[in-house]
Amino acid sequence: MGLEQPQAIRTIFFDAGYTLLHPYPSTAEICQQVCERLHLHLHLDEVKSRMIDAEEYFWRQTRQRHQTWASEETITEFWVGYYMNLLRPFIEEHDEPRLYQLALAITREFEQHTSWQMYPDVLPTLEVLRKHNYTWASSPIGALP
Repeated sequence: MGLEQPQAIRTIFFDAGYTLLHPYPSTAEICQQVCERLHLHLHLDEVKSRMIDAEEYFWRQTRQRHQTWASEETITEFWVGYYMNLLRPFIEEHDEPRLYQLALAITREFEQHTSWQMYPDVLPTLEVLRKHNYTWASSPIGALP
């Protein structure tokens, strides 16, 4: 009886965010829409401009906190901090409760399936993998921006 080689690849794991899915509309537009619903009126260009600085926060935090993606709690904590950093210049000084409310609302918005869209090449790629007898899995959306 022959055994499969232990090195044989049978399953392909994909990260969902920015591999299989992308924010839809854009991250900046989703942030702006959530803020509008909560009565913070921002111009889209202002949000886009702040996202450049927010990227620095993203990379700094992921380098310093290696356990960021270890649990739903730490993931949520990370994204709330990210959006608080993004929005802080638009909120009156010392209004941390409002800033937290906005950041939490944006984080929760990204948990909705309606905030994501598949890249056009995803289904054809998965079909080819299936035809070659591979299985596949992806990370949960909770880990996404």
